[in-house]
Amino acid sequence: CFDVLGGDLTQKNYNPIDVYNNYMKTLGSNVSSQWNNLYNQLYHVNSLIAAIDRAGISGNETYYGEAHYFRAMIYINLVTRWGGVPVLKKNTMDKVARNTKAETWNFINENLETAMKYLGATDSYYLVSLDAAKALAARAYLYQGNKARAAELAEDLIGSKKYALESDFAKIFGYQRQSNKETIFAFYMDDTEGGLTIGSQYFTYAYENKGSGNYFPTASFEKIFDDMDKRKAITFVTVGTDKCLGKYPGSQAHADPVIISRIGEIYLISAEALGYPDGCDRLNELRAARGLGAAAVASQADLEEAVLLERRFELCGENLIWYDYIRMNKAMEKLG
Repeated sequence: CFDVLGGDLTQKNYNPIDVYNNYMKTLGSNVSSQWNNLYNQLYHVNSLIAAIDRAGISGNETYYGEAHYFRAMIYINLVTRWGGVPVLKKNTMDKVARNTKAETWNFINENLETAMKYLGATDSYYLVSLDAAKALAARAYLYQGNKARAAELAEDLIGSKKYALESDFAKIFGYQRQSNKETIFAFYMDDTEGGLTIGSQYFTYAYENKGSGNYFPTASFEKIFDDMDKRKAITFVTVGTDKCLGKYPGSQAHADPVIISRIGEIYLISAEALGYPDGCDRLNELRAARGLGAAAVASQADLEEAVLLERRFELCGENLIWYDYIRMNKAMEKLG
């Protein structure tokens, strides 16, 4: 829902009970289903953690790290949508009160630090790794305003040289699953598993892989893209008379990997966390890889605005922009 409410995507076919003119109805299924699904996922994660606690962590370190990674991810999704929510360290049938927002973030931090303690390297970015935990933690600490910790984690990932900005932006995305240097962690399901056909939401039925055509990038968003920007051809794909979002080309026919963390976002986290003037280098390194010149930045305020705009270009359709406006106190200014 974050991209739908973030102003750069719009609806053609929508259920007016749930979404109307980019307002999310609090009693609609788009909201209640997210809440229910996240807590359903939490039930399974808590069950695994409880089982490992009983059996002993020794020999189960990877599973323990993975479980805490996913518990952190679940709660990041909860706290960024609802603020303080019930923090369940173990499953319960009791009716419980909400914790504060600060308590919820503290629980997220505890889980991320545990994940980083027990996870190691993997041979595939479709598996949770130590680097995946670092990337998620960098995002979480940035969201909380702990820029020093966010910068430390982001710079560690960049400095490792294990990841690099791709010159071909299209190579990062798509069901072809070609190897790329940007992805740190992505969800992967093959087509036999009834996978995540997220692209169906963004392509019309006239597309070669068919689609439902529910959400489209706006014309006003396209107008602010530089023609030299390598991301433009992926963000706006023409199908008939429609401009569709091209990051998930599998549409109805194939399950596209859903990228959770990639080095492009990490460069932007570092740029924002380092601040002016140090963060300008990271911002401009990303822009150069995308075919653009240096941003005109002369102050901290300029840098913040430049990074926010770059996040729109870089991360459209990756479900982050709406909360960027919320956490930076720009939602009223940007969305009205």
